[in-house]
Amino acid sequence: MNYTENVYWQVGDKKFTSKFDALLYASETKQKPQYIFYDSVWNSFDKTTLGNTDLNYLYKLRALQLRDEYDYLVLYFSGGADSYNVLRTFIGNNIKLDEVCVKWPMVTIDKELYTPNTRDKTAFNYLSEWDYAIKPVLDWLKNSHPEIKIEISDWSENFTPEMYTEENIKAVGIWNDVEVGFTLAHSKNEKILAERGKKVGSIYGIDKPVIAWDKGKWFMSFADESTGVGIPMEHSQNSVEYFYWTPKLPSIVFEQSYKICSYIESNPDCRKFFLSTDSASWTIQEHQIAHQIRNDLTKSIIYTTWDNKFQVNKPTRQDRTDKHSWIFSHNELENHRDSFIDMNSEFLSMVNTDLRIVDTEGFQLENRIRGRFATSRTKWHFVKNDTTVILT
Repeated sequence: MNYTENVYWQVGDKKFTSKFDALLYASETKQKPQYIFYDSVWNSFDKTTLGNTDLNYLYKLRALQLRDEYDYLVLYFSGGADSYNVLRTFIGNNIKLDEVCVKWPMVTIDKELYTPNTRDKTAFNYLSEWDYAIKPVLDWLKNSHPEIKIEISDWSENFTPEMYTEENIKAVGIWNDVEVGFTLAHSKNEKILAERGKKVGSIYGIDKPVIAWDKGKWFMSFADESTGVGIPMEHSQNSVEYFYWTPKLPSIVFEQSYKICSYIESNPDCRKFFLSTDSASWTIQEHQIAHQIRNDLTKSIIYTTWDNKFQVNKPTRQDRTDKHSWIFSHNELENHRDSFIDMNSEFLSMVNTDLRIVDTEGFQLENRIRGRFATSRTKWHFVKNDTTVILT
């Protein structure tokens, strides 16, 4: 299925393949954009079969599906549970995986811009994931599976203030934050082979289901902030593959959602951390706490491969400057930091306040706002009735 024809933002009767353009039009017309992500696939899925299929079996089917479709498969590995489960699915089922690519700012290691530790679980200690979650897996792969190529895409390789151009901000579209270089980075082999006519599949471990409860029914939706992590590039318009959120095997995300909802029904104490009509009154801090708890809980429900490797919490700063605090805490990167804030502030200032989330914490510059564009979601897709509620 063609990505650009099935993934876009709808504002009124207009469609946009650029989120920024959608936000500008929404600001002008005082409307709210809705994210469209293969909606016709989820709408037509037969949910009567849910609850009867093992997730590991579906993961295996997905890996086989990708292997059959592409000449060369690249897994973008973050060290987290989602991409780790993809890696173990290929290896555990003896399905060929050609390459594992890690996007990482290697300057932080080369110049010793941080001290690895396992004590700090906040996003400020994100760089320690290299030492305790990523490098150990890469070392294991080198020894146990030398046939899998390992590639490090160093997004700090061209690390200059000029990274934050209008062209690049528009290219990443969704994550208009300090991670612009990360989002634009990709495997060199991916592009080389694609230019040679090879069909290259770029696999991202996107993503865990977004679950909500309303009037005795469970629903799921898709968020553009998740798919924005693996945006198609010029050479990969129709070869970016979200392993879980895929229209090619919709039973994965529905079965994951079904199992999560069933777990909540059996463990009602965790219900308060999932979205519902009550969560509309949550503060930003309450949303962040609930999101982290949901994330940790969901991993244990839908993955059997995750063994609680070191992983820090999700960022709480809206522009992820806690996750990449090294950019803001070293004087030699002052020009880089200021360039980002200038461009980030300019773009945020062009959209209405209800379409952006401004950060008031951390480093501030006079007359400059920091933050991100607000998340856009798809419609909510029905998953199942809540068996603990008697519907009238």
